[in-house]
Amino acid sequence: ILNERYEVLTSKDGYSSGNWTACLFNHRVFLANSLDDLQVIYNSGVDTYTIEAVDITGPTSKAFSFVSVVNSQLVFGENSKLSFWYLPVGDVQGEASQFDLDVAIGTTRLGGSLVQMANLPRDSGMGMQDYVAMFTDKGEIIVYQCTDFSDPTKITYHGTYLTMPFIGYNFVTEYMNDLLLMTIGGVTTFQDVVSAGVSVSTDRLFSAPINDSWVENNFNLNGYKSLVV
Repeated sequence: ILNERYEVLTSKDGYSSGNWTACLFNHRVFLANSLDDLQVIYNSGVDTYTIEAVDITGPTSKAFSFVSVVNSQLVFGENSKLSFWYLPVGDVQGEASQFDLDVAIGTTRLGGSLVQMANLPRDSGMGMQDYVAMFTDKGEIIVYQCTDFSDPTKITYHGTYLTMPFIGYNFVTEYMNDLLLMTIGGVTTFQDVVSAGVSVSTDRLFSAPINDSWVENNFNLNGYKSLVV
């Protein structure tokens, strides 16, 4: 990513390199690993690269479980929580704000914690019309259309989908106009998850017919087919 040099990043408590998550934004590399303060690598001068903690205010801890960028907005996941912090659109430092999925209506049914966020490509991934996919350790995928998490008028909830739990934090890769997802059941795509029709959204139902003899014995519903929803 930096073209000219490689840096050896060290961490306390012997945290392995496999636990780092990274994203590239505004000519900077941002890295998180759950234990250390969020790090940034940038070109600070001719043939000079600087590694330092990201200069943000707001969170009580700067140790985040993941870092990502969605629609030109940096987002940082809190350890073992259904919430994340975000900077203003386009910013690489400054005051961060919190978005808490625990109080967002109609998003998650299984609880757990947020483990990653990513752009969900639309229009061939050409711009700000991309959706935002939020992934939990329970295998839920929460989908919003959002260009700025600080503006409620720019946030639209589009549904929550269910698959197998994801592996770690580096399990998602953008592929063409879709996302490849590594789960405990193998590799799948976001479109496969949607096509499977398993949803835990408030605006979708999954149902099955009730046995006809059970209906006849318990209810007078001549001419109707009963469903359990």
